[in-house]
Amino acid sequence: MIYSVIILYNPDIKVNERIDLISDECDKVIVVVNSDINFVSRSGKFKKNVQFNYLESNIGLAKALNIGIKECLKDHNCNYICLFDQDTTPPKNSIKHIVEKFNISNEKIAAIGHSLDDRKDLEKFVEVEDILTSGTIVPRNVFENVGLMDETLFIDYLDYEWCLRARASKYKIYSATELVLDHKLGDESLNFVFFKKPFHLNNIRHYYIIRNALILINRSYIPLIWKVKHFVKTVYRIPIYILYSKDKAKKAILIFQAIKDFNINKEIYKMPKY
Repeated sequence: MIYSVIILYNPDIKVNERIDLISDECDKVIVVVNSDINFVSRSGKFKKNVQFNYLESNIGLAKALNIGIKECLKDHNCNYICLFDQDTTPPKNSIKHIVEKFNISNEKIAAIGHSLDDRKDLEKFVEVEDILTSGTIVPRNVFENVGLMDETLFIDYLDYEWCLRARASKYKIYSATELVLDHKLGDESLNFVFFKKPFHLNNIRHYYIIRNALILINRSYIPLIWKVKHFVKTVYRIPIYILYSKDKAKKAILIFQAIKDFNINKEIYKMPKY
C-alpha cells in the first residue's frame, strides 16, 4: 500500500486541491500541520483516507516529516511512503508510475523522485546524486535501514543529507525525468549574467543554509567532491545574502551566528539525529 506525508506551514488555499489529488492516488495520507491548529476548520472537508496530525509550534520540516513517516511505519500494510511539501503538485498517476519502477527493478534503490523540469532524457528514470525531498517516494524498508530525516538540520539541506546517507549505504537514487512536479523553489528568482537562481527572502532560511552546509561538510560520509562544491557555494552565498538584504548589518550578524553555532557544536553535529 502507498502512504503519503504532507507537511503544512501557513499554506495557501490551493493546498486543498493538492491534498485531494494526492489522496486520490494513495491509500492513506498523513497531513502534519506545523503550527496551525485551525487549518481544518478554515479549509473544509477532506476524504476519509486523510488523517491530520497537529503540532502546537513550528518544530521544523525534518521533525514534522519524521512524525508523519513514523505514523506511516506503524501500519505494517504501508509499503511505500511519499513525501510532499504544501506547495507541491505531482502529475496525475505519477505516484503509481514510480511505484511500478520499484516493483520491476532488481536494484537497491533508496528513493525515486519526480523531476523539477522536463529533461527529455532517453531514459524515463535516471540515476542522480540527490533529489528534492518533496515528491520523493521511499520504500518502508529503506527508512528502516537508512533512518529518517536529520532533525539537526531543521529545514534546509535535508534532501542532500538523506540522499548522501543512503548512497553511503550503497543505495541508488533515481529521478523520474518525464514526471515533472509543479513546485515552487524559493520566494523569488535572482537574475545573474547567464542564469536565474531561486532566492529565499526569509532571513532564518539563510541562517540554516549556511549552518547546515558547514555541518555536512564536516561529516565523514559526505563525498569530498560534494564538500568542495558546497564550500564554494557557501563562500559566494554569504556576500550575496548580505548584498540583497534590506538590513545588511542584521544579515551579517545572522550569518556570523550561523558560523559561530556550527563551530561551537560541530562535534555534536557530526552524526545525524533522527
